[in-house]
Amino acid sequence: MKPRPKAAMPEERAPQAAATAPERPPRDRVDRPGSDNPRPEPIPGQVMQEFRGADADGDGFLSRDEVRRFPFVSREFDRVDADGDGRVSLQEFARLRRLQAPQQPQNQIR
Repeated sequence: MKPRPKAAMPEERAPQAAATAPERPPRDRVDRPGSDNPRPEPIPGQVMQEFRGADADGDGFLSRDEVRRFPFVSREFDRVDADGDGRVSLQEFARLRRLQAPQQPQNQIR
């Protein structure tokens, strides 16, 4: 009976694999599409309550079925879903509510 050849150890293959793979730069933090501000604004309690009330399964996102109680969001789901993941996050919902809020007139000094 012949002795089996010795299998290469993973350590022996590592230098060769590392030499062929291109080096990657370190990953930077990637913002979600539509996030213009690195520091998110605080979410008003009323918006939070609306979101949580609609989030029937409690996963922290609104699906197409869950947004039916908000006709505008339902119609414009793809536009509200800024990152295109097929669900609306609390941040996306809050951003929409901020855009929908009536603009406060600036106090003009006469």
